[in-house]
Amino acid sequence: MIRKYVLISLIISCLNFAAQDPPIKTYDKVDTYGLVHSEWALVHIGSKVGFIDSRGVEVVPPIYDHIDMYSLRHDGWAMVKKEGKYGFIDLRGKLVVPVIYDKIDHFDILIPGFAKVVVNGKIGFINMKGKEVLAPRYDLVEPFGEKFAGYAHAKIGDRSVYLDVKGKETPSPR
Repeated sequence: MIRKYVLISLIISCLNFAAQDPPIKTYDKVDTYGLVHSEWALVHIGSKVGFIDSRGVEVVPPIYDHIDMYSLRHDGWAMVKKEGKYGFIDLRGKLVVPVIYDKIDHFDILIPGFAKVVVNGKIGFINMKGKEVLAPRYDLVEPFGEKFAGYAHAKIGDRSVYLDVKGKETPSPR
């Protein structure tokens, strides 16, 4: 009988605890909704930023040093900065490009469909899906078609290579 009473009391305690409202998180500042994302407000805790939705639910925790407006560099993505590194989050707040790059350029600048990324001074490229298609290992990459139609000239040390529109490397453009 005592076991039943203890078990029932434990179940009731758990149900009461689960029914309580979650603790309210406080922020140093809450920006106007819709400035960076149409349905979210940028929130600040100290120097870190994240997002809450229109119900006040945190959708991106305030862990980033900066979040760009959505679609500045890629439709539906926002660039984020954390500890001097860059990546991208999507419209759901999910990380789609890891925050590992020293720099990320706009898409379609050097090679159509790709964005230049830099790590430790070496250049690489990500595609429109966020996949790293060329690891950062190039010292120089010139704009697509500048020297040869259909190719971007690149250098790895003293060695010249050419990159096609698919990101494939070749020693000669012909």
